[in-house]
Amino acid sequence: MKTTNRSEFDYPGVSETDAVTRVIEKPDGTKVTIFESGNVVVCSNGATPRTHSPDGRIFVIKDGQLVDATPATALPRHLRPLNVASHAAEEIGRHLSNFTARRFTLDGRSYVSIEGWYQGLKWPEAAKRAEMAKLSGSRAKNAGDGAPKSATFVCGGQTFVFGSPEHHALIKTAIRASLNQNPEVKAAFIETHRRPIVHQLGRPERAGSSLPGTKFASILEEIREEFVAERGADAPVE
Repeated sequence: MKTTNRSEFDYPGVSETDAVTRVIEKPDGTKVTIFESGNVVVCSNGATPRTHSPDGRIFVIKDGQLVDATPATALPRHLRPLNVASHAAEEIGRHLSNFTARRFTLDGRSYVSIEGWYQGLKWPEAAKRAEMAKLSGSRAKNAGDGAPKSATFVCGGQTFVFGSPEHHALIKTAIRASLNQNPEVKAAFIETHRRPIVHQLGRPERAGSSLPGTKFASILEEIREEFVAERGADAPVE
């Protein structure tokens, strides 16, 4: 049986082309809809429908958006999201945070953290950027908030637009350099291969951020794939 014109709010994350194979109505009013793909949607009286996917994930609609509501412990380790944030539960998640003191050199200049480098871009004065380079964590973040407002910045003699693909490519270069120069963190990062990366702060993201959390996570995933590919190329042939 194929269901058409159904609402995504009734079947979160289920494709319209996914055929229903069985519907179970329980005595307590709970409705269980089983799909050909293996998706199972459970809807209790008055509760938000929850889709249980074949890989163990749970999806719901929250504030009009599809949200992965899977408890981390319910998933196999290789499928558990890796939260990268300064207060993340996992050590590697904290080490990968831009706030973390992860010393590196880029274009002949030394930085204590990615956050210090990133916030320094907001300041046109070389002296201010030098100050930012010595900071990490919330000190770097707060110092950057005092910079003059501008849609562009200059780096290496080139002008960039905040939030542009070129700006994000620059961020990727800096993060990659910092990880290459911190081999222990890099090695631990590679071991998280295949785990989806998220950036969850436990609060709403600042509106208009030039580096949204989803973009930051995708940059990290791209870098990890590159590291894994490089390690594979360097591995001895058995």
